[in-house]
Amino acid sequence: MWSCYHLMRTGGVTVYIGITSRSPTARETEHRLEGKMFTYQTVKELKYTEVAARQWERLELAEYRRSHNGQNPLYNNDSDG
Repeated sequence: MWSCYHLMRTGGVTVYIGITSRSPTARETEHRLEGKMFTYQTVKELKYTEVAARQWERLELAEYRRSHNGQNPLYNNDSDG
């Protein structure tokens, strides 16, 4: 099972969109240890396959960019996550 999630700051600001096949809690801890600054993580959807999760991630990022003048969330480096 794959978790599709956003890392959020106060006020509902998305700073990262990602997917993981591991525990969302473990991945959240890894992000904090990497130095990402966020208030909370929200799991948006669960997918059964990596392909479905990656498709969700690409679509979420594309939608984010459409509403943010072509910019990715703060911690996403490319169009695929």
